[in-house]
Amino acid sequence: HVPRVTVIPNGGDVARFHPRHAERPAPTLFSISRLVPRKNIHVLIAAVEQLAAEGAALSLIIAGTGPEEERIKRLAEQSSGAVRFIGFIDEARKRSILTDTDVFVQLSIREGLSIATLEALASGVPCLVSDLPGVREPVDPGRTGWYVEDPENVASVVAALRRVLADRARLAEMKQACRAVAVERYSLQAMCEGYWNVFTDLLKRRA
Repeated sequence: HVPRVTVIPNGGDVARFHPRHAERPAPTLFSISRLVPRKNIHVLIAAVEQLAAEGAALSLIIAGTGPEEERIKRLAEQSSGAVRFIGFIDEARKRSILTDTDVFVQLSIREGLSIATLEALASGVPCLVSDLPGVREPVDPGRTGWYVEDPENVASVVAALRRVLADRARLAEMKQACRAVAVERYSLQAMCEGYWNVFTDLLKRRA
């Protein structure tokens, strides 16, 4: 706790995102980011492939562009079929995919408050994120997502994905919690109310 400091998170237009709580036979994972090494997309692919080889029912969609694009595309093409790389997508397609996604994945080792994670929460999508400052901030483990202890380690990501699969029966409940958190804490209205409360409090002190 730091005295006299108020934290107001960035807010987004949550009305642009539309949750859907459909039951699916196998969970769909989604990752969208700038494709750079610190995002650990190659680690995520390896973890999904390991689970798929064991017979786990899951699939992964990867979107994004960047220096790692050719490598990620190649790894997806060489996969068992559980991984699909779709490259650049526009905002409308991103929102559409989020609506049909079961779990959003963010394995960055260095990140501020991730806008992509906030958009996933607004879409009612639980998030699997690195257990690191900034990245983990918007996620409440067990309620709106899960933490990955070491996002650079395949075994650690596999262990986290096993927890995701074990929680499949709770996904509908978690999706509702994600949307509620997005509206209450990370919406434009929540951000504006935060600023309003700070400034009105300051004016009262000066009166």
